[in-house]
Amino acid sequence: MTGVMVPQETRVESSRPHIMVFPFPAQGHLLPLLDLTHQLCLRGVNVSVIITPQNLQYLSPLLSAHPSSVTSVVFPFPPNPSLPPGVENVKDLGNSGNLPIMASLRKLLDPIILWFRSHQTPPVALISDFFLGWTHDLCHQIGIPRFAFFSSGPFLASV
Repeated sequence: MTGVMVPQETRVESSRPHIMVFPFPAQGHLLPLLDLTHQLCLRGVNVSVIITPQNLQYLSPLLSAHPSSVTSVVFPFPPNPSLPPGVENVKDLGNSGNLPIMASLRKLLDPIILWFRSHQTPPVALISDFFLGWTHDLCHQIGIPRFAFFSSGPFLASV
């Protein structure tokens, strides 16, 4: 990877539990995980949400409802030759965008590790979309547990 991606972040300092959330940028994945994030905030958890600039708009309701609990960690979307410039969400391409978007987001591994290691109160766990399986390696490297979020429901996951 060339260059260093530095995220934009709004810091929230507190002694409350702090977790990191990483949604996959497709409405059927992103919105349910943000709903879970809302529920966690209602229960006293601080949450840092990893997001890209074109998807930041989906955080607005959470940031308004929980200004002292939700932190946006905005990383530039890594380019991919299979994606048109500016595309950061599956809704812009349909299902054909899933694999190239997954490949692009994997390039955030090192920038996320740098962010984590420089954070004064780093998260104690990560909840990431099941499409982001590489985050298991991320969590192994930074020493926190990863919880996979399945937005499809238990029946489909069991089949």
